Amino acid sequence: MIRERLRSGRDRLWRRLFRVAAIRRWYGRRILKLIDKSKAKRRGLSGDLARIDAMTRAMPPAERARTIERMFEPRAPEQELGREMRRAMDRQDRGAGRGGASRRRPGTPAQRLAPQRAKRPR
Repeated sequence: MIRERLRSGRDRLWRRLFRVAAIRRWYGRRILKLIDKSKAKRRGLSGDLARIDAMTRAMPPAERARTIERMFEPRAPEQELGREMRRAMDRQDRGAGRGGASRRRPGTPAQRLAPQRAKRPR
């Protein structure tokens, strides 16, 4: 209960702070620096940072900063995405796995493509 109150208070504080454009720009630049330094040191990125990096990787640096800044703009509740849209976005973000010829996507059940050969007795 206390954690939930703290979390909701923290969320309200950040929503209020992100109304100020200068803070959004600062935070966007901070996120970009974190992503670039992590990639330079060959560290893995968390799920959200990896998604931001994948979405903005091909953009010029100035456009990347503007895009990330727009991500933090506060939205009205009616602009929030519904469950179906969020699930569709998650499905779209999944790429093919490293599973060889089957090109299986992560999160989908494995399918047997060909019967396995019986092992020869030794």
